[in-house]
Amino acid sequence: MTAKIENKIEKRKRISKEEALSLLDEYHQDLFQAYWDGIDKYNIEINQTIPEARVRLNSVLLNAKLTESFILHFPDRWSAGKYGRIIFRWEGLSMLIKKLNKNGKPSYIPTLLSESIVSQLQQPLFEDDSFKEDAILIFGYTKDKDGQIVNPRIVYYDNAPIWIIDKNDIISKPASHGTLADSVDVKLKEQKDEKKKAE
Repeated sequence: MTAKIENKIEKRKRISKEEALSLLDEYHQDLFQAYWDGIDKYNIEINQTIPEARVRLNSVLLNAKLTESFILHFPDRWSAGKYGRIIFRWEGLSMLIKKLNKNGKPSYIPTLLSESIVSQLQQPLFEDDSFKEDAILIFGYTKDKDGQIVNPRIVYYDNAPIWIIDKNDIISKPASHGTLADSVDVKLKEQKDEKKKAE
């Protein structure tokens, strides 16, 4: 099983940070702006539900709003893969949206089923074989110990984070948020005077 997974991973192109920055050159700002727009939509919708009723809603809604925002920003760049995953593609690379831990690992690795998950991520993810050689990047975010959504970044992950593109790698230009901020705060409607952190 392990040998098969390693062979599948080896079939994927490797990509350097410099190559990825070049391939995504005209999309850097839009990628991060899509993230912030998705966060805005998430904040609006999650605040319509009281905290006590948000069990199992937060992560699913957050991923859905981020995915929706990326689709709207890149309407010609997405397709549906197996298992309902949405994949965004540029020449030579594919991108997924995932929650990451503080070290840049996708949150589902490692698990008892890590080999199966890596296998799904690396190859059976796609509905056809025409994209099987693409390098896979993850546009990810992290929740800190206080529940804040922090550190949006692009990660190249191959058994470990190989490199990361974050806001420091992007030349800043005016956007609706002004800057690529580090974290997101949520203000609940029923407690307008008290700032609450995203859960």
